[in-house]
Amino acid sequence: MAKKRAATGRKTTPKKATLPKKKKPSELRKKAEKQLKSDVIPIETLSDGEVRKLAHELQVYQIELEMQNDELREAQLLIEESRQKYLDLFDFAPVGYFTVNEKGLILEANLTGAAMLRTTRSLLAKEPISKFIVSEDQDKYYLYHRNIYDGKQTRACELKMVRNDGTVFHVQLECTVLHDSDEGSRQCRTVLTDITERKFAESKVDAAHEEIKKYKENLEAIFKSIRDGIILVDRELKIVEFNESARRICGFPDINNARGKKFELLHKYCEGECIDALTETKRTKLPAERDRFECFNIKMCKCLVSVATYPLFDNKDEFNGCVIVVRDETRLAILESTLQERHQFHNIVGKNEELQKIFSLIETLSDTPTTVLITGENGTGKRLVAEALHYHSKGARNTPFVVVSCSSLSDSVLESELFGHVKARLPVLSVTEWEGFKRLKAALFSWMK
Repeated sequence: MAKKRAATGRKTTPKKATLPKKKKPSELRKKAEKQLKSDVIPIETLSDGEVRKLAHELQVYQIELEMQNDELREAQLLIEESRQKYLDLFDFAPVGYFTVNEKGLILEANLTGAAMLRTTRSLLAKEPISKFIVSEDQDKYYLYHRNIYDGKQTRACELKMVRNDGTVFHVQLECTVLHDSDEGSRQCRTVLTDITERKFAESKVDAAHEEIKKYKENLEAIFKSIRDGIILVDRELKIVEFNESARRICGFPDINNARGKKFELLHKYCEGECIDALTETKRTKLPAERDRFECFNIKMCKCLVSVATYPLFDNKDEFNGCVIVVRDETRLAILESTLQERHQFHNIVGKNEELQKIFSLIETLSDTPTTVLITGENGTGKRLVAEALHYHSKGARNTPFVVVSCSSLSDSVLESELFGHVKARLPVLSVTEWEGFKRLKAALFSWMK
C-alpha cells in the first residue's frame, strides 16, 4: 500500500509522532524489547542526517503497520462474516448435522438436528447418539459405525430413531470420518435426513402395488375361467392377449407365438365376419355384433359362434384397441333344434307349441324342491304331468308315485289325514289301515277331484 501511494506522486506529510499512554506491557512487547536490547543502535554516535533518516524510516514503517493493521481488520471482518454465514448454513440446514467421536458420543450438533430429536443443543453434548436409536436397529447402527471407521462402508444407512418425546421416525444416516490433527483422534461427521414421509409414501405405494397385483390376479383368474373367448387387440389390430377359450374356439396358436401378430393373419378359418365386426368398431368407435355364423375350431370342426366387439379408449379418449368376445353357441343351437323337434315327454305325446312349453316347465321344476299345483279340466292329463314331474325329479324318482283320489274319501277322513287326528275320534278305523299315508309323506301327491 505504501508503494502505491509513492507511485501516484502524492506528497505525504509525515505525521507527528505522539507517545501513547503507558500501559502494562504485553507479553509480545516484552519479547520484542528483549530482542531489541541485544541490538541497540547508539543514537549519540549518529549524525543529524542519519537521525533524520532513521526518524523518516520509522514514520514510514509506522504508516505501513497502520495500513497492514487496517487490512487485517478488514480481513477479520470478512472472516467473521463468512463464519456467520457458515454458522447460519450449518444451524438452519434442512438436515441434521452431528459430530460424533469414536465412542459414539455427540460432540456437536446443529439446530436442525436438535429440533429433529425434539431437544436442545446443549443437552446433546456428550450424549451417545445410540440413545436416540430404537432398540431393534441398535445392532444395525453399531455395524455401520464400525464399518465406517474401518473404511468398509460408504453407502447411507436407514434407521428408525426415537425423539425425546417418544415418537419414532425414519432417518437416512450418512457418515464421513475425519482426523483431528490436534488431538490425533478420529471423528465422524454424521448427516441425518428425515425420511418419514418418504417411507410413508413408499408404504402406500407398496400397498397400492399389492392391491393392483391382487386385482390383476383376480382379473386373470376371471379371464382364464370364462367360457367365452376374449381377445384383446391394439389400435393396429395386433394380438395383445387372449384366453384359452378363444384359443379353443378360434384355433389360435399359443399366446407367446401369437402376441404381436395381426388378427386377420391368425384367423385363417373364419368367413370374415370377425374381421368385418372388428373393422366396423375401429371405424365407428362403437360396439358391433355378428350373430351365429359358422367357423372352424382348433380341431377343424365346424361350429356356430356369435361375436361382439367393443372399442377401448386411452385417457385422451382416443381409440386404443378393441375387445372381441366370441361365444360358441353350437350346443345351444343343437338343443334348440332338439327342443323344436320333440313330440313326446314321458307318457305325454304332443308337438304343438303349448305342449313344448309344458315340457320345458316340467324339466325346470323337476329339480326344484317345491310343491307343485296342477290345475285343469277333467281329462286334460293332470295325472300324466304329475307322473312326468315325479319321475324326472332326481330326489323323488326312486320313491313310489302314489295317486290318492280325494273323491273316494269322506270330508272328515280327508281332513283328519291331512291335518291330523286323535285315535279316539276314529273308532272304526284301525291304525294299520292308514299306514299308507305315512309312506305318502316322501312321495308326490296328485289330488284329483
